[in-house]
Amino acid sequence: MKKKDTVKIAAMFTMLTLYFIGFSYYGTAVYEKFFQSNERFDEETMIGSESFDHATKVEAMRTLTEKVTAWQLDAVLTFQYVEKSVNISTNLIEFQIEKSIEKAVTGQKNELYTIVSRERLQAELDEQFPLLRDTPLDLETLASDIADIGDYLKPEETVIDLTLYVNEEAKQSIAAEVLTGTVTESLRAFIKTNPSIRVKSGGVVSFNQWFSATQSRELTKESINILSSALYQLVMKTNFAVLEKNQSMALPDKIDLGYEAKVAEGNGQDFIFLNENETSYTVEWQVIDGKVYSVLKGIPFYYTYTPVLKNKAELRPRTILRFDPDMPYGTTRVEQFGESGVMIDVYRQTREGTLKRKEEKVAEDFYLPVHQIEWHSSQDPPPEPELQPLDPNTDTTDENKEANEETSTNAGTDSMTEQNTVEEKRELRRQSQTKDDGQ
Repeated sequence: MKKKDTVKIAAMFTMLTLYFIGFSYYGTAVYEKFFQSNERFDEETMIGSESFDHATKVEAMRTLTEKVTAWQLDAVLTFQYVEKSVNISTNLIEFQIEKSIEKAVTGQKNELYTIVSRERLQAELDEQFPLLRDTPLDLETLASDIADIGDYLKPEETVIDLTLYVNEEAKQSIAAEVLTGTVTESLRAFIKTNPSIRVKSGGVVSFNQWFSATQSRELTKESINILSSALYQLVMKTNFAVLEKNQSMALPDKIDLGYEAKVAEGNGQDFIFLNENETSYTVEWQVIDGKVYSVLKGIPFYYTYTPVLKNKAELRPRTILRFDPDMPYGTTRVEQFGESGVMIDVYRQTREGTLKRKEEKVAEDFYLPVHQIEWHSSQDPPPEPELQPLDPNTDTTDENKEANEETSTNAGTDSMTEQNTVEEKRELRRQSQTKDDGQ
């Protein structure tokens, strides 16, 4: 090694040694001057939510450190976005204890300085809520609000609603939508007049109550059920809880299997659901291409909800036989033709991206078959004609022979008679000619 390099290394180690000696001496002197002085805080001195009456700064340092450590162990911080909630680490909040004591003014309430790194906050969100990466959140305000939580050192659970940090445009997004049913002119006019339903946070929605408030008397039962069924199909694409759903005896023609929600206020049949979320939504109706377009507007759900139909089974009709004595023998009449019934289970599947979280049964739709009714004659069959019994002593061969002979004789007689008639005609013709010649 060159002598010049050896000198450089020796000089470097000398400088480092002097630095650590100086820092140790002067740092200790400063610490003792600041923290080990006999100066005490006056009464009513507070740092954050803690009181430090007549405490020295060293005592305040020790007490505040213990309080922060205990809070970090006991406190629960929860991020919630619509239906998903996750507990996060309290270490996300960095407490600046020395700064808080240094800046504390005796005899008054002082701030407990805390800070939340935006980089660490973004990393926590990406890990716990990966589907929100494309959702615009006000991270600066969120980080500031989380930092303020540490100022109070309260041990209870603190829920931070992330939807409060979503911009106004995102709060009016399309959370769910369906296109179904067939619109009549009366239903089109009704939707134009009554285009929405308000779904409040924690609120229960009754279709019958909403429809009754419209005071409409123009819609047919069929059109009303098309609208209620469209609402049911929309709810199946949310996390709203279905409290009541009914069905008809037979599936209506214009409603898809598995998505009927029959309502009949007079019969006490309603469609009712519950919004358990902390956010409110609005159902809006439109008519597109002759169908009902139902859309739910508000904060988009974190999970994706999809209706799934399972276990479809056909129920074959039976044939019911009935008998009528007044019907002619051997006749049949069909009073009612049979139709197959059907049953199907309706599930709601919850997914986080491509990951299936759960699947729950919502309804079991069951439509009875229509049995075929047939009428048959109950009359007894008519009696068969009686046959004459043959005499065992009669020789049928002789009878047939005599009959044949008689037929032959008659045929000969007829031929002779015909021949005599011809000869007589010839004789009369000759006599007539002789008379003419004599004259």
